[in-house]
Amino acid sequence: MRSRGADGFPPAVQRILDASGEDALQGLEMLAAFPGYELPLLGEDGPSTSDLFVLAKGKHGLVSVMVEGTATGAFGPMVCEWLVEGARTKMRLLSHLCEVLGADIGEIQSARYSLFLQAAAALVVAERFEAPTAMMVVHSFAGTDEGFQDYSLFCRLFSTAAVADGVVEAHRTQMRRLFLSWVRDVGED
Repeated sequence: MRSRGADGFPPAVQRILDASGEDALQGLEMLAAFPGYELPLLGEDGPSTSDLFVLAKGKHGLVSVMVEGTATGAFGPMVCEWLVEGARTKMRLLSHLCEVLGADIGEIQSARYSLFLQAAAALVVAERFEAPTAMMVVHSFAGTDEGFQDYSLFCRLFSTAAVADGVVEAHRTQMRRLFLSWVRDVGED
């Protein structure tokens, strides 16, 4: 996320939140933003980070927002590729992520690991802050929809259809409400 609007969110993100129609995302106030936030889902490989973690407050309480920013549209390896090295320790972490997200290890093999990690982290951090709502935002600065197909496949794991410049709700999570969003931002704001 780059230049911020009056309430702390970049204009492109604020437009998506305002247009979402979701009460939990309306009028969000950014309370704090943490770039390079160390995710609470550590494997023995060491810490993973989110590009940005935002703690926000809305009409229905706190919202945990994990942001995956991309200038190229690339999200790194698929889960099956990520598992190749250190499969035993990674499998424990992956099992935990699947539990958090209500997913099955067999069905997520072709999903991009970074999307899977960020969505799970949004829920885990929401639980830590007792936030009823979590959100993963892919903030694309690529100027194209490169990577949107990967995001779309990821959304299907949660029984929802991806929308560019929109918000969808993941329907398989058990812990809290989880929203997913793809925001195109080429710096016109």
